[in-house]
Amino acid sequence: MSFFWFRRRRYRSMLFSEDAATRLNAARKLGDLGDPGDVGTLYWFLKRERISEVREALSEGLRRIGTQSFEPLLQILSNTRKNKRISPGEASRILAGAAYILGIVRDDRALALLIEALKDYDSQVCEAASQALGNLGNRQAAEVLVARVQDKSWFRLLPLIPSFGLSLVGTETKEYIRSVMDGEVSVRVAAVKALEKLGDGRGFEVLVRALKTEGHGQQDDIERILAAKALGLLGDERAREPLAQNMEGRCSRALREAIAEAIARLDYSHTGDT
Repeated sequence: MSFFWFRRRRYRSMLFSEDAATRLNAARKLGDLGDPGDVGTLYWFLKRERISEVREALSEGLRRIGTQSFEPLLQILSNTRKNKRISPGEASRILAGAAYILGIVRDDRALALLIEALKDYDSQVCEAASQALGNLGNRQAAEVLVARVQDKSWFRLLPLIPSFGLSLVGTETKEYIRSVMDGEVSVRVAAVKALEKLGDGRGFEVLVRALKTEGHGQQDDIERILAAKALGLLGDERAREPLAQNMEGRCSRALREAIAEAIARLDYSHTGDT
């Protein structure tokens, strides 16, 4: 094995250090190496790093890889899920990292593959693809993002949920359902933010309309809960009025709790700005 491989392995292990200076040095070294094979690792640590200087070094490392290895990144987006030797979790980290970098590079040649990544089953890949599409500033990207905010792929979970609700679901199934729902909320928030970066307010409007849907089935109730959670996470003061109005109307206990949590988030974000 080459000395290059051993250096990469050493720098990767240094990213786990509790010492910020060590992590900073490792991020810079991996950025200097510029290997596309490190995109998943760098992105994974970027999402979890709390020290701003280390985050900047991780982001810069990803940017360097993007400017030096555009074509290999396209290959990563195209082929990673097909590689059976890569575990699903590792594949998700790699795809998310590649999408994030392509958003930094802002090259329209990545558009088709980023749109495909937006359909991935893993929410972290969809989040990164949403952000990247927002960075491209492409009108086609805007249409795809609006469609993603409206997407109802979570409906596949309905057969797992008894007609009387989550209370009758086993613990493991309940945790799986909640993780998928949380991921769906995160993707919608990322897509709306990406649209706003493009100067397009339709994503926010889609969430408000979903919140106001007054169906009587569990499907409609869950859709309203997802919309309420997403509006709270966006932190947009415009959401306060529709949230309050829908809490006053006919709604389930779960929806009322989701709306109350969203309003509390708005209160907290508003307090943080003052």
